[in-house]
Amino acid sequence: MQIKVQWALGLYIWLVICQLGSCVDDENCQKQNNITINELNAIPRDAIVQDLPERFKCYAKCMLQPILGQDGRISVELAAQTPPWDVQPLRMKQCKYKYEAINAQNCDYAIMVLGCLISKNNPDLNHTLYVKCWDKHPNSQDDC
Repeated sequence: MQIKVQWALGLYIWLVICQLGSCVDDENCQKQNNITINELNAIPRDAIVQDLPERFKCYAKCMLQPILGQDGRISVELAAQTPPWDVQPLRMKQCKYKYEAINAQNCDYAIMVLGCLISKNNPDLNHTLYVKCWDKHPNSQDDC
């Protein structure tokens, strides 16, 4: 399955978040991954995240660092305490569940989850996915 992300929207979200001081130092993530703001702006709106160069994927991992647990996966608990992620707990749970089979130690997991979180029209994020998760983890809403 290929995922297309509207990166212009995602980049805008990150810029707003960073201006509010609620994210990992964006400049540090750019520097760490040898990426310029112009390169981020040049990502096509219909980019397929799996096809992006590794440094862009690792940039996403760096930006998600505040909400990643020790296992490298999204932590719903950390996200609930970290603006702006705290405003969409259901989406956070859906994205976490959707990509639980991907190795969290590499940067592919981060780019897939970030794409999931910032995509406004992701048809996979719906009530059915949440119900499937709830069926799998009936005793813990935090696992969905």
